[in-house]
Amino acid sequence: MAQRDREVSNFYVKIGVIFGAGVVLALVIFLGVLPLMNYSGKPAYLDIMMEPVEAKVEIGGQEYASNAVYEMEPGAYTATVQLGELEPKIVDLNLVKNQTTGLYLQWTEDDGWRLYTMEELKQKNAIAEIMPLKLSICGVPAKRTNCDAIAIYYDREAKCGGERCLVINGRRPELTDETLDAVRGELEARGYSLNDYNYIYVQNDNR
Repeated sequence: MAQRDREVSNFYVKIGVIFGAGVVLALVIFLGVLPLMNYSGKPAYLDIMMEPVEAKVEIGGQEYASNAVYEMEPGAYTATVQLGELEPKIVDLNLVKNQTTGLYLQWTEDDGWRLYTMEELKQKNAIAEIMPLKLSICGVPAKRTNCDAIAIYYDREAKCGGERCLVINGRRPELTDETLDAVRGELEARGYSLNDYNYIYVQNDNR
């Protein structure tokens, strides 16, 4: 009787060992297959926007154009951004499946390269909703002859490389510090900074 009990006990021990080994093996297989399930056939997306548009973006030895969305394999990448003779800008990217990652960069002489998040870019472009802005700059005392009507637009211009930029329109032959300060103050009053934008000055033909 005791011998039979030991045999039954050993049988259940073996069953337990086999079951436990099966669970461990299944877990190992699942963890090994899971990354493949996550990445197989499910691309990530890279949205590239450069200002100026002439900037070149290279990732993994391949060149990518600005103002385009690319379908790529999920994973970690290093982007090299080059503009003329400037020192290259290196940006690390982590592309996630079924998600869009933005590479939004702007070059200005004052700040160099600035990297925007998607939310910051949306806020930057939201300035179009308050355009055009109009203001007057007058001397003291204010007279018709010493007042300048300024109009500000946010539009695509050839002088801005085909990109959207602020177009400051006035009667004076050139952009003065007084006009620039007035435009800066007008934007800041509405929650925007002139430093975030490329801008040009256009003399009003109706001067």
